[in-house]
Amino acid sequence: MKFAKNKIYFHICTIVIILYFSIAANAATGTVSIVVDQSSINIMPDKDNHLVFLGKCSNQGTGDGIKVTITIQLFDSKNNYIGHASSMVMGGKCVMLTDTGEYTFALGANETGFFKVITGSDFHPSTTVLYSFSYETSAFTVLNASPEITGTPVFSISDGYPVVNGEVKNTSSSYLIYFTEIYMAIFDNSGKMTGLDGVYISGNSYDYGSGTTDSALYTNETGTYSLPFSLKTSIPSNYSAFFKFKEIKDTTKPEKYPPFGSMDTPVENSVVYGSIPVSGWALDDREIDVVEIYRETENGMVYIGTADFVEGARPDIAKAFPDYPDNERAGWGYLLLTNTFPGNGNGTFKLYAIARDKSGKSATLGSKTIICDNANSTRPFGAIDTPSQGGVASGKKYINWGWALTPFPNMIPIDGSTMGVYVDGKLKGNPVYNLFREDISTLFPYYMNSSGPVGYYTLDTTPYKNGTHTIYWVVTDTKGNTSGIGSRYFSISNNSSSPTAMDDSGIKSEGNISPISKSRVYKSNDNTLLVMKGYNDDSIYKLNKEPDGYFSLTLHEMEWVKICFENIGKITEGYIVEGNTQTQLPVGSTLDTEENVFYWTPGPGFIGKYRFVFIEKTGIETQSSNSNIELIIEIIPMQ
Repeated sequence: MKFAKNKIYFHICTIVIILYFSIAANAATGTVSIVVDQSSINIMPDKDNHLVFLGKCSNQGTGDGIKVTITIQLFDSKNNYIGHASSMVMGGKCVMLTDTGEYTFALGANETGFFKVITGSDFHPSTTVLYSFSYETSAFTVLNASPEITGTPVFSISDGYPVVNGEVKNTSSSYLIYFTEIYMAIFDNSGKMTGLDGVYISGNSYDYGSGTTDSALYTNETGTYSLPFSLKTSIPSNYSAFFKFKEIKDTTKPEKYPPFGSMDTPVENSVVYGSIPVSGWALDDREIDVVEIYRETENGMVYIGTADFVEGARPDIAKAFPDYPDNERAGWGYLLLTNTFPGNGNGTFKLYAIARDKSGKSATLGSKTIICDNANSTRPFGAIDTPSQGGVASGKKYINWGWALTPFPNMIPIDGSTMGVYVDGKLKGNPVYNLFREDISTLFPYYMNSSGPVGYYTLDTTPYKNGTHTIYWVVTDTKGNTSGIGSRYFSISNNSSSPTAMDDSGIKSEGNISPISKSRVYKSNDNTLLVMKGYNDDSIYKLNKEPDGYFSLTLHEMEWVKICFENIGKITEGYIVEGNTQTQLPVGSTLDTEENVFYWTPGPGFIGKYRFVFIEKTGIETQSSNSNIELIIEIIPMQ
């Protein structure tokens, strides 16, 4: 027998007796304590005259990822059991049910969820109805994706039922979300819940296996929803929105967008010779695989090499794209030896940078036309052979091979006395030089050193921290022409029994760093720094403090610099700061705390402005204090 809606609503709201209790339990993730907010309970009829219980409850325990099922038991006026109905508590966090692979709602500690329990037709009361609550809880792993409402939802009324329209954005940095649903609890002016419903978000069609497709929201993509509610009410005065979704972490799954980015150097139509940096940045909605450098020919593209991604090289890009995966290593660089181009490296050539992601999608990041004029160059040139680009070095006697030549009639002294091996910007020693190698001697026959262009240096890698470093050679010929050659990134990997560098050993420490104290002032009390750059220790000049209290220095790409703190107290620490983010000193640099000197040769990929903060310790040991020296280094393209 069905009753008029107002009759049911009247009976339920005026003569129902609430039997209420809460439940506490222990879960693997902490204590669970589910408490129903009695003031939120609202009981309404739906269009089929079913009783609908609306309300909210909270987990006041410490457990996280707690799935809650709430059951309402119904009794007649004589306390005779007449049935029950259950529903999952919605809101809070989204979790995966590990036993079934389903995705559902859960509550974290101190989080509020909402329930909507619909009783069946057998539970229609004609007189008094009493009810009570019971709960079941389980703990699961919380998912990490991040759908968010964008803008303000728009409510309207259709045939007495509210409808809401709006947009949702996937703000997750590295996940693709599919099966995405939005749920919304709505409230009247008194705070009573008057509706709880959900709907799928309209995105792109996504095939997640076996030919099955569904609506998907990709990273940084916006979808729309139109959500009708099933209970009659006026336009709500407030709402709470929450989501149910699945997420994909598997990089073998297809992704929507190709990589994007930029090819920033070399400068378009620049005249170049010898080795030049080719650099830029690249990001992807999932994961970049490679950036490859090509040269255009009449017969198509010719592969040149693969660039290295350099962590910390482009803090500007990391700041501009905070939600993209691997944004801290978006900068890429490649050192290109133009002497090996056709015509002995003379003529006009067009270069391309092409990025590919893990799914096989590719994008051209840019192209640059360069004019190679090696015929008129007077500077030495060459390359490093080991370690390879991005290769690994280890042990006390790692052999670093390379070669160098200089244009006729000049020559490189065969004893290697004017050649230097630099690791992380600091000179290590001279290589053994004047060794024959057929391929180099054949490729460049008309040079004074053609009969012995090859050299090597025995590098002890054990004083260095495991991780990424830079190595390059600096070569000076008999006329005083100097070039840095072969700059590349490589990794040092030694086992735990190998000696490691101490923070004050003269090798850059790459361990954990402490935050800069807010009490420290980002100013220096000293007005000058001593600076050397361009591999010439004899060229020393004073860098004066700017009127705003900072030091400012400009370098060209891959230009060596040595900052001497002779006029300042003991330098104990150094960082790069971008906004509120503090990171370690860049790859390829050394802060020598014993010499009180900072060395750096920015490798390929470093371009733009970098804000350094060096911590100065002043005064005697028992009455010391800290102040800060801030240095802005701007790296501009090689001209």
